[in-house]
Amino acid sequence: MDNLPPQCAALRTNINVQELAVKAAVDRDKTLAFQVILVDPLTNTLLQ
Repeated sequence: MDNLPPQCAALRTNINVQELAVKAAVDRDKTLAFQVILVDPLTNTLLQ
């Protein structure tokens, strides 16, 4: 697979966080949910 264009690669970081959030919800994993909150760019922006 070829490398993603920079625009798509930038989106991938947000998608990773969203996928982890879904996994935390499905698995009912509070620790993972907390970790997702810590690395979520939107949460970080809103709390500054």
